[in-house]
Amino acid sequence: MNSLSRFKIEKYTPRKKKIWNNMVKNLTNDIFFFHRDYLSYFKNNIKENSLIIYDNKLRKIIGFIPGNISKDTFYSFEKLTFGGLFLENLYYKNIFFNEIFNILIKYLKEMKIKKVFFRLLPSPYYTSDNALLLSYLNNLKKSKIFTEISSYIKLSKLNNFSKLRLRSLKKNKDLIIKREKIKKKYWNFVSKNLRLKYKVNPVHTYNEIRFLEKKFPKNILFFSCYKRNIFLGGLVVFKFGEVLKIQYVGFDEKYKYLNPQDTIVTYLIKNDIFNDIKILDFGISTENNGKTINKNLLFYKETFGAVNFNYLKIICYL
Repeated sequence: MNSLSRFKIEKYTPRKKKIWNNMVKNLTNDIFFFHRDYLSYFKNNIKENSLIIYDNKLRKIIGFIPGNISKDTFYSFEKLTFGGLFLENLYYKNIFFNEIFNILIKYLKEMKIKKVFFRLLPSPYYTSDNALLLSYLNNLKKSKIFTEISSYIKLSKLNNFSKLRLRSLKKNKDLIIKREKIKKKYWNFVSKNLRLKYKVNPVHTYNEIRFLEKKFPKNILFFSCYKRNIFLGGLVVFKFGEVLKIQYVGFDEKYKYLNPQDTIVTYLIKNDIFNDIKILDFGISTENNGKTINKNLLFYKETFGAVNFNYLKIICYL
């Protein structure tokens, strides 16, 4: 890179593991997806090319980009729900950001990259603004933005359940919620549900999700539902700092009339399970890169009092 530039970008190396993880904690509200132990889970499936950003003038690392390369495309991040460019707050000012972005594009062009694909961390997860990154990416030679709709609830506010949801909850007062380890039987429910509805398999196999659950026991949590001693199914939720995200849903079709999902969601909303959780993210209600809205699923989430927001993805040509 140009030695006269204030900023420099280099590929991440394992020697920077401790520094990287400290930046994840301090710059992203501790998004465990970006932790080195989580990213290394993909090492056999992708060519990781995560980046470190330096301030040459102050002689320190100021940011990072989780990323990988596939053919001629740089992804941030291909296998994750989101990625992005993360900096110390000072460097989000345009006087600095403009130069950092230009150095990034120069670096990628030198790597023979022709396309970049960013999955931006949505606003409920992240106190800093993606506005500059989105605008600069959108101003490249050719770009396309994809929007997915998700729904969330602020747990600090009194949530107004719809009359429909309240009637549903009256039917299942005797259901029991437990927090336990992810069951093989549960994963079979998840897999069957995804294949029937969307003709896809879970991103993780059962062995993979159990491995990650053991690796991140404070971030990957399973809440199950029982009627007496009958296992009905449950929810896997991912904890990202102050956000709890519903990641996997799986229930025994025979007992769906008992509305066990409603019971677990209500439990997560109404009970003070975690002192540091402020937001419950229901996950996306769109398909086909946001082109199709699952109206029934979106309506279901709104009956809990949830409001909608966007996950943004952008692909650009260099």
